[in-house]
Amino acid sequence: MVLLTMKKYQILAYMCVGALVWLAGCSDDTPTGPPDTNDTIDTSDTITYDPVGSNIEMIAVEPGTFQMGANYYVYDEASELPRQMVTLTRAFELGKYEITNMEWYKIMGGDAPNDSLRDRPFSLSSFYQIVEFCNALSKREGLDTAYVLVDTVYYLEYNANGYRTPTEAEWEYACRAGTNMDTYICSFEGLSDKERLDTMNTIAWNGWSTGIDRDDPGFMPVGLLLPNAWGFYDMLGNAGEVLLQLSIPPTDRSSIDPYHTGPIDRELLMCFRGGTTTDTPIIPRCGYRGSGGIEEARLIWYHLASFRIARNLQ
Repeated sequence: MVLLTMKKYQILAYMCVGALVWLAGCSDDTPTGPPDTNDTIDTSDTITYDPVGSNIEMIAVEPGTFQMGANYYVYDEASELPRQMVTLTRAFELGKYEITNMEWYKIMGGDAPNDSLRDRPFSLSSFYQIVEFCNALSKREGLDTAYVLVDTVYYLEYNANGYRTPTEAEWEYACRAGTNMDTYICSFEGLSDKERLDTMNTIAWNGWSTGIDRDDPGFMPVGLLLPNAWGFYDMLGNAGEVLLQLSIPPTDRSSIDPYHTGPIDRELLMCFRGGTTTDTPIIPRCGYRGSGGIEEARLIWYHLASFRIARNLQ
């Protein structure tokens, strides 16, 4: 009986398929929608690289002018003031999230992260890891590498179309996302400590919301708190973001497309943006700037630091 029932359903199935084929043959030639994207397409002539790294989510940022520097609350006046109008003349892409352990593993190999760590920011132990990752990802996607080795020192090729860290101006422009406040959702002026903490806990993992301290640093999974208006997550708090840019006083900074043209050297003061999971809620601000010698940073900062990638669109 079961066998007969199965045969009955098979006959019905064949009849349905036949009817569909007949109907398709009788339809007109007017297209009814986009082609099936699941069709097999020979891409051997167009794709000559392994696109494994292309899954990193990027957001396009249009050129614009903004006010760069600290707002009401100043943590380090010498590095954050005076405020300055800065213009970015070309579009760029910036990572929606900080680079995670899984993204690092997919590009660089090594030990696969376990489930609890895969979506947490990758913890840097050397700024050279940023260079290696960005150049490896650029090569995988058939792009020009942005970090070029000259003798024994790396330089940024700013006009390359490959991956790099954002410049300070690009980072702060994207962090502010069209706002002009201490953070991208509020200013600190007039807020009580509780109001500031409650507000910051919605957008930035910090020492008061995580309970993490400098003796036992760690990161939270990316993308759990609110993004800014342009869709970027964890720009403030969580992992501090290392930018391979020389930390220079605002008074020495160009007002148009400022970026570091010199060597990326361990003796220089590289930039550190956004604050970390161990900071008090007054540190994670759009205008906050941290810096330190690379060797010093290896001991002090790099258990708290990760990075976010960018690349030119023009």
